[in-house]
Amino acid sequence: MSVVAPAPAAPSRPRRAAPATETAPKRRQNRRRPATLARPRAGRSPVAPGVLWVLLIAALLGGIVALNVGALRNSISASKIEGQEAALRSQNDALRSQIAERSGAGLINADAARYGMVSAQPLRNDYLRLHPLKHAARHLATSAGGAAGRQGGKAAP
Repeated sequence: MSVVAPAPAAPSRPRRAAPATETAPKRRQNRRRPATLARPRAGRSPVAPGVLWVLLIAALLGGIVALNVGALRNSISASKIEGQEAALRSQNDALRSQIAERSGAGLINADAARYGMVSAQPLRNDYLRLHPLKHAARHLATSAGGAAGRQGGKAAP
């Protein structure tokens, strides 16, 4: 069985004696006054500044999260574009290899023969005249001079 007893009373402080009246002027003492607790202003809650700080920090953290989400979206789209680039590069390589396979000399000659084309004669010397009238006059002069030289006459200049 337990018995509960009241706690002993704290010793009381002695009261101050009434100050004696002095005729000498009082000196200001440089004692610090005890700090008093700040009382909230009328109409304001004592937790309002704390709530404002919490809201400000929440807004800043929300902004950081939004920036991170945006950066993540950009990196995802960049990786998709890199995948498309790699696919296009492989397609280009496949097309280049097909061109290399189909550009052999034998295949080109076979395709040309199928379309009715013939190879050029390497011993034949045909030239395209760019100024036919100028060359025609020279050709006539040389052919006339050759005939005149055989006959003993002079060719016209």
